[in-house]
This record gives sequence, structure tokens and C-alpha cells, in this order.
Amino acid sequence: IDDLLDISKLDADKLEIENLPFIAGDVVQQSVALMKTRADEKGLTLESSIDPNLPSVMIGDAHRLRQIVLNLLSNAVKFTETGSVTLDANLVSRNTDTAVLTFTVADTGKGISSGEIEKLFIAYDQGSVDVARKYGGTGLGLSICRRLATNMGGDITVTSTVGEGSAFTFKARFPIDTVTDPA
Repeated sequence: IDDLLDISKLDADKLEIENLPFIAGDVVQQSVALMKTRADEKGLTLESSIDPNLPSVMIGDAHRLRQIVLNLLSNAVKFTETGSVTLDANLVSRNTDTAVLTFTVADTGKGISSGEIEKLFIAYDQGSVDVARKYGGTGLGLSICRRLATNMGGDITVTSTVGEGSAFTFKARFPIDTVTDPA
């Protein structure tokens, strides 16, 4: 239901992006903690790494950032039968006012063919019929994530090799908060 509400708000240009102080490392740790049980149930290794050079506090919408990261993690765990899922938060560039970050979720799943990659971001399209039948879902998650990423001044890209896995990367620019105490 939340996905349907979000897609409706996005379609009507009524979804607002907040600009509040947040700590990117906290978003990563909370997201991994939420997915840990599902990964453990499947016997998957779930790991994360946080670039120590990330600014302490940034300004943005931590809720929507978490929504994107959780969707990417959830999909990676869902479509990976053996191996691992990793979440890496990295600083790409920084000046005095802003930082460009990437959040990459990589898995050792079955991979995605190049012909299926762009379909992933079309609302209600789940790629192949076999995938839709086996895994279910609405086909809205990645469409919502890409639109949220765009509304946050970023984008989501995918690299994948069939039989080896996939990596989804969310990249965005965030103002640096130099006033808020990270504690």
C-alpha cells in the first residue's frame, strides 16, 4: 500500500523531499540491521562498509534515502540464492558546501541481462514472467526508487553480469551540515 501511495504522490508531483540533518552511516547501519534476519534465513552474508571520509552530518531526506537503500537491499537478498550482499557508502567528491555520495548494493545473485535492466525501472513491470511468478511483488519498488533518486538530485544505475551478480548504485549530492553536532 505504501508503494501505491508513493507512486500516486510522485505522479501528482505531491511527494515532498525533506531537508533535515542526517548521518549517512546511521542510515546504512539501520538498513543493514533491518535486512540481517532475512539474509541470515537464506544463509547469505550481509556486509556493509562506510567510507570514513563521509561528512559527519549532511542535509537531506534520511527517510527517503533509507527507503531507496532498503529497497535495493531487499531486492538483492530476494534474488540471491547463495553468497553475499554488500552495501557500500562512499564519498565521490566534496567541496566546502556539498558532498557527492554513492550507495552501492552488490550481490552474487543470478545477474540481469542487459535487455531486462531498463525494464526494472518501469512501474508494474517485473522483468520476465518467471521472475514475477516466483518472487511476487508489485513491480513498483525500483520505479519509485529511481524517481525518488531523481527528486533528490541523483540517479540509480545498474551493472550486472548474468551468472555473477548485480550492483545497483544510488548517487546523489547532499549539502554538508557544519552546524549540527553529530552526537
